[in-house]
Amino acid sequence: MTPIERKITDFNRRVVSAHNSQCKCAYQYHLYSDGTVKYQKGAFAYLNRSEFTSECRVDEYHKTVFKFVNSQYSRTYAVLTEEQCMKFRLEMTELVNEMNSN
Repeated sequence: MTPIERKITDFNRRVVSAHNSQCKCAYQYHLYSDGTVKYQKGAFAYLNRSEFTSECRVDEYHKTVFKFVNSQYSRTYAVLTEEQCMKFRLEMTELVNEMNSN
């Protein structure tokens, strides 16, 4: 396994372990495997509401590299706090840049 593959495996593991599908927050945030961050209101109608995009996908991402918990179409996602989403998304951007520079 190459150093970048180890970093990505570790990154995926950390995102999955931070996943919290039982969050009782007012807003639920999803970090998608393409870097998109979306949110919607929580509570009883969670997953039956409109989702709003907070951050668009990371440019030049590799579809098969990031794998999270839940599936939606050709992407996977994890339920996180807003802060976790932004932190992990920044790290995703750095990993994608490192992959593309090699």
